[in-house]
Amino acid sequence: IAEIRDAKARHYLSDVLGTEGLEGLEVKEPSQESMQQVKDFAKQTGDFSSLSVVDLQVLALTLDMERQGCSGRLDHVRTTPKRKIGLGTLQLLKPTPTRPATDTSQTPMAGQMAETAK
Repeated sequence: IAEIRDAKARHYLSDVLGTEGLEGLEVKEPSQESMQQVKDFAKQTGDFSSLSVVDLQVLALTLDMERQGCSGRLDHVRTTPKRKIGLGTLQLLKPTPTRPATDTSQTPMAGQMAETAK
């Protein structure tokens, strides 16, 4: 299969699946709609610049498969992130009564990443 460039990986896969298994593999491409949704979301979170094209395609294909498995309904999938990272700041998108939005532009970047991981 041409998509698997590494000869060792291709050999391993053919051992695991057998020749009939390799012939039965279905190669899928993500829809343009899902690619755009994933790109937009990644830009909002600040992750876009660190994701490869393949990363974006895998995420978009996951979104397509979720849409297919849920009869087109994606109301359980976020369209905007809980938090948005801007250049040097971390902001909550929707302030809550217990946690107001804060500007942490004076906080070192490592502190922002730790806050994002919560």
